[in-house]
Amino acid sequence: TPYSNIDGEITMNYVLDDFSDFLNKVNFDATFNESEVSTIDLQNFYKPFGDNQNLKLSAHFLGTLNDFTLSNLDLTGMDRSRLEGIVSIKGAFSKDAEEFKLSGDLKNFTSNYYDLVNLLPGLLRDKLPTSLRDFGNLQVVGKTQVTSNSLDANVVISTQLGSVKGDMVINNFDNSALTTYKGNLVFNDFNIGRLLNQKNLGKASLDLNIDGQGFTAQSLNTKVRGRIYKINFNDYTYTNILVLGTVQNSIYNGNLVSQDPNLKMEFNGLVDISGKDDTYDFEASVGYADLNKLNFISRDSISIFKGDVIMNMQGTNIDNVSGNIMLINTSYKNQNDLYYFDDLSVTSSFDSLGVRTIAVNSPDVINGEVSGKFKVKEVSALIENSIGSIYTNYRPNTITNNQYMEFDFNIYNKIVEVFYPEITLAPNTFIRGRVESDESEFKLT
Repeated sequence: TPYSNIDGEITMNYVLDDFSDFLNKVNFDATFNESEVSTIDLQNFYKPFGDNQNLKLSAHFLGTLNDFTLSNLDLTGMDRSRLEGIVSIKGAFSKDAEEFKLSGDLKNFTSNYYDLVNLLPGLLRDKLPTSLRDFGNLQVVGKTQVTSNSLDANVVISTQLGSVKGDMVINNFDNSALTTYKGNLVFNDFNIGRLLNQKNLGKASLDLNIDGQGFTAQSLNTKVRGRIYKINFNDYTYTNILVLGTVQNSIYNGNLVSQDPNLKMEFNGLVDISGKDDTYDFEASVGYADLNKLNFISRDSISIFKGDVIMNMQGTNIDNVSGNIMLINTSYKNQNDLYYFDDLSVTSSFDSLGVRTIAVNSPDVINGEVSGKFKVKEVSALIENSIGSIYTNYRPNTITNNQYMEFDFNIYNKIVEVFYPEITLAPNTFIRGRVESDESEFKLT
């Protein structure tokens, strides 16, 4: 034809009446050798094929046009797609898309979102999840069965985000929000952060049994059980983590046991990063945590934390977080000393005018509060400017305007050194005062 070139041997087996239902009754036994087929011609049989897509084909074709098997298949074409293996297709030319079924034993199936949509735009354009674009070119090896709305696969998939070994059943994949899935997934150096659009997350290697719904961050609702061999978070790669819980709309609720060398911890509770403010409501028993190596604290070269943590807080950063943290049987070691206390409670709150109050309560360490409008990272500079204002030749630090702090603390031991190593206070020190950024005023009792 003007668009296709078929080179092969074709035998059709039929009785004359079979031509009244050519697609379903006329049996083909055909061998194709490096034939070229255009979707312009295929549209005469099946309208949903895309325009001007050229396919190169070598295969043994056995069956009817509407129910056939291709063995020794080697199919290339479009942009970056290739299919090698054995493929059986039913309902390819049926008017009802629900009759479509593709079964394959794939030596190599390579394609991408755009090639698939260009080949069958009428069938796939609005049904394939758009998140498939992030995977780039996918290479699939294994056994699979695909219908117009489901996938049953035992395959190894290689993508630009990483590789996945999956034994999964997926239904309703024409709607990313309603897609359901169940099975086992083994990820190897897979970029979870890019898939979920979370900048703090990076690559992960994990072995998980999952049972859930939804492929978008908003619709995700999945039960997860398995092991995280490694995962990068906040520029640190955690290793050897056991997980059992539910992930829903960027919310994790469940149990997590970390056996990472820099984080020995058991976690029970909830972490919610789905809304405007993050929510942390959990209990954690920390046997060992090196906060410096985990990239949570950079000031102390040694930063070892141990103890039980009960947290119920909301916020996105240290300047807007509110709620309560309770530390029980806790120790903190830095390059200066080892600090220990039985229990300590820290509460952060804001009033209607935006005035913040941080209250600290520990019978054997410190009691008191600080209130005002201030940025935690600028507290040191704020105090330094206030004291420096006494001297005529002092050059103040550049900080945000309209800050002030009022404080009143009873300090029972040297806990202040944890936060301000340059300051040494004797046990049983009582201190109160006020500092301001604009008026350069320093008051201290």
